[in-house]
Amino acid sequence: MRETALGAYAHQDVPFEQLVDELVTERDRSRTPLFQVLFSYVADGGVYTNPDGVLPSKFDLSVRIEGSGDTLSGQIEYSTALFDAATMERLAGHLVTLLDAVVLDPGQRVGELPVLSAGERELVVEGWNASSVELPAVAGVHELIAEWAVAAPDAVAVVAGGESVTYGGLMVRANRLAHLLRGCRRRVGGGAVSAAWGGHGRGGAGGVAGCVLPLDPEYPADRLEFMLADAGVRVVVGEGRGGAARRAGCVAG
Repeated sequence: MRETALGAYAHQDVPFEQLVDELVTERDRSRTPLFQVLFSYVADGGVYTNPDGVLPSKFDLSVRIEGSGDTLSGQIEYSTALFDAATMERLAGHLVTLLDAVVLDPGQRVGELPVLSAGERELVVEGWNASSVELPAVAGVHELIAEWAVAAPDAVAVVAGGESVTYGGLMVRANRLAHLLRGCRRRVGGGAVSAAWGGHGRGGAGGVAGCVLPLDPEYPADRLEFMLADAGVRVVVGEGRGGAARRAGCVAG
């Protein structure tokens, strides 16, 4: 570290342009070589007065704050090829909101300081998240499937690979499975099934007022066994009879 510092001091008079030419092999002439955004604060630098006219910006974005007594003034220079005036006005407003919060409560943690104004926060938190929708008054998805089976029995409900199932066909499968599950009346595990069979599995379980526990066949066997035991599953619906399914007891597939 000492040798590095001494070497830097020994060459402190080297022009910056020469240093860049020596160190930066691939240089984009449209931007500064080391950084593109500059923030600077000058204490007792006098109150800044915005000059008339448009001046060329040296950086993509430059924010300068100057203090004089109890007054802060600022200047923002920006590349008009990258930013517009509205964006810079929002940036200035965020900075003012931040500084106001610091003045009101200097003891706040930095991470707790607000940046958005009250109106912006309401827009982001409330306005853009106003995505609530009125849900159908049904007990589960199986009732929606049943309604579609009556309204449009020949409409395709599920497509999986080369197989497609209509709503009417899906209800036939679901009712058949519900009949098999009716004697168990327990929680049902959903194992390795295709999309076409998965739909009627959920419908069948719902038809007997059961609940479905999704099971990923890629999980380790001991993990699946724990999930089955912890949930009290006695029935596993799936294509094939894996080890976890066999140990669950009653199997429908």
